[in-house]
Amino acid sequence: MIDRTVYRVVGSEGYELCHPVDVGDFECISSRIADESPVRDHWMSVRMELVRSDEGKSLRRSDAPWFGSQALIFRREVVDALGGYLLTYGELLPLQCDDADVVMFNSLRRLDALNEQASAIMRHRDGRIMLVTKPVFKASVIEGVDVFKLRQMPAGPTLVSSRFVDLWHEHGFEGLDFVVGGAL
Repeated sequence: MIDRTVYRVVGSEGYELCHPVDVGDFECISSRIADESPVRDHWMSVRMELVRSDEGKSLRRSDAPWFGSQALIFRREVVDALGGYLLTYGELLPLQCDDADVVMFNSLRRLDALNEQASAIMRHRDGRIMLVTKPVFKASVIEGVDVFKLRQMPAGPTLVSSRFVDLWHEHGFEGLDFVVGGAL
């Protein structure tokens, strides 16, 4: 039996974050990677910094310092182990960070994988999807695809398969959690 479980990627609680030095770059990054066109050829590297404490508590070292679900950040060790695999589904974009050797993964796979009739969806007035509270995926569309975003939510979360989750854990990487169900 083929496992077609879809996981939403989230940053693990208590692990370090990776944020732009210039707060305005949050929106800049999101707008640059909002469609399925590669941006590497005209990518202008963004200055990032690791956030290693929160409210006075030290955060643990992460192999994927959390930026957001729309674009994952990976340390060099992840790229060395999974880089070729990741490039099957997207591109690795250089970042400037004095604290760590990190890159941003931009998923280029946008799939029409959401069964909108079977899913519970909240929409904007213009009909665009605001939130999917109960996603249902088209099995035939996601089969054999390990990393993707929904075409209906181009700036939405990165979604992964069981194969990705297994590879992450097999390499002993830390800093990401994988959630089945829940809102997108």
